[in-house]
Amino acid sequence: MLELGCGRAEKTRVVAKKAASVLALDVDEVQLAKNITVTDLPNVRFAHGGAERIPASDANSTSS
Repeated sequence: MLELGCGRAEKTRVVAKKAASVLALDVDEVQLAKNITVTDLPNVRFAHGGAERIPASDANSTSS
């Protein structure tokens, strides 16, 4: 699951209950620093990014 603009991770917590893994992105470096300290969401990875540049590979891409 990819979440763009996770903010304070309120919705991230809801999604994390059902998703196997979540990549939660935010462009706000101050908020991201706070989110990275969260320890009770083991299936969530917080990272810096937005819709213009998602730090993840495309699940539908093919390699040559």
